[in-house]
This record gives sequence, C-alpha cells and structure tokens, in this order.
Amino acid sequence: MKQLRPVMVVVLGLLSGCAMVASSLVSVPDEQLASKYLQEQGYIDISITGWGGAGCPTGGNTNARLNHSSTAFSASTPAGRKATGKVCCARDKTCKVFEDRH
Repeated sequence: MKQLRPVMVVVLGLLSGCAMVASSLVSVPDEQLASKYLQEQGYIDISITGWGGAGCPTGGNTNARLNHSSTAFSASTPAGRKATGKVCCARDKTCKVFEDRH
C-alpha cells in the first residue's frame, strides 16, 4: 500500500487539474448580467433564452477572455429591428453582444 501512495497522489493531482481546465472551458449563462448589459446598450423587449453555447472569444489577456458566461437572447436593437444572439462575459463582468447573422 505504501508503494501505491505516490501513484495515487499523482493520479489524483492529474484528475483535479483536468477538472479545473474543463471547468474553465465551459461557459454558463448569467441571465442578470446579460440582461443588464443589453439594457445598457439600448436593447429593449429583452428575452433571455438560455445558454448561448460555445464560441465566445478566448483572447490572450484576462479582459479579452469573454468565455466565462454565454447567454442567449432575443430583443429589439436600439435601431428597432429584431435580433437574436448571445452575450459573452468575462469573469470581471466585461461583456460583448454577438448578434446572429440572418
């Protein structure tokens, strides 16, 4: 059993490291933050429709990593047209709207 202890420690360390990496790659919806950001940008008639899916930017610095939350929405733009898309936000609450192309 004493011989297996170092192997178990290494395996557990690798598993926990993999779990941390996987959790940092998966974004989750943040309905309140996305709705607030859309309102600040002038969108109205906002409907949060769930998880925005993968594909949010993961740029080189912390502020550019907008993959912490991904929230799907439909709304009216400031110009008055209907839009769907997602709001991608970083851990520091920096967000950006990505409208779907129709």
